[in-house]
Formats: sequence, structure tokens, C-alpha cells
Amino acid sequence: MITSYKNPWYEPGGKYGPPVYTCEKRPMITYRGVQIFKVWERRYDVVMNGVCITQRAGASNPRQLIDNILDGKDPFSERALEIARGAAQ
Repeated sequence: MITSYKNPWYEPGGKYGPPVYTCEKRPMITYRGVQIFKVWERRYDVVMNGVCITQRAGASNPRQLIDNILDGKDPFSERALEIARGAAQ
């Protein structure tokens, strides 16, 4: 299965990665409409509405991470949700 999702940090010229991330993996978890992909050994992409809203170096408790983002308890949650809304358009 190939999965693709938008990279909201992309800038022309290849700065900050490709415009779309593609991986041959299924989500490690889907919870509350948010997917977490284990991309590499220590990189996890958190995807909402087809947009990568954050990348993490670990996912010891993926459900807690998603709860914190959606419930506003993560320091980056407001920005992450703005990214999901804006880049999905």
C-alpha cells in the first residue's frame, strides 16, 4: 500500500523536503481521525486530513499525542491544526 500526504513546510527548490511525502506503509495507528506513520526507526509523521501536521522523533504513546494535539494540550497543537486546515485546501 502506498500512502501520500502533503508536506506543509515545502518551499520551491526542494527546501524542507518534497511537496508530498510518499511511503509504502500503513498507519501505525489511526485514532480520532488522525494517522501516525512510522517512517523510519525514529521518525513518526502525524497526518490529519491528508496533511502532515507534525513530525516526531518518538511515539511512545501515540493516542496520548493525538489527544494532546486535538485537545490543545500540546504546545504546538494550535499551529498543527492551522496547518491541517490550511494545507488541506
